[in-house]
Amino acid sequence: GSETCTDSMELDDFVKIILLGAPGVGKTSIIQQFVWTSFDKEYYPTQRKHTYYPTIIRNETYYGLKITDLPCIPYFPIDSYMEWTDFRFYGLRQATAYILVFDLSKANIDSTFQYIKSMRDQILESRAKDIDK
Repeated sequence: GSETCTDSMELDDFVKIILLGAPGVGKTSIIQQFVWTSFDKEYYPTQRKHTYYPTIIRNETYYGLKITDLPCIPYFPIDSYMEWTDFRFYGLRQATAYILVFDLSKANIDSTFQYIKSMRDQILESRAKDIDK
């Protein structure tokens, strides 16, 4: 994988993936394992947006990915105005796919699962508004 854009791909050509989850569930670790095949046992809270640009090959076709790692967000923006005012430059509503991450350990499963369940409901509500337009 690579963390830079390729000249032959326009930004709109990327499959845009955003990982969402409560703090400490392993979003950054999952991304780094996928992009760099490395794992850091230390926990470093994500303080700002990080974007990764790996390329994958599937059925002899190259796909450029834009994977976004974000700090924990309190809610998913229901419309473009809310995204602009509260989460500018995160690209939350422009994602092709969302990966919702939670912690399976007994100590955290209820709270981290409730967080992604709420995020999923908010994403569906937000996307339904886009479809209704």
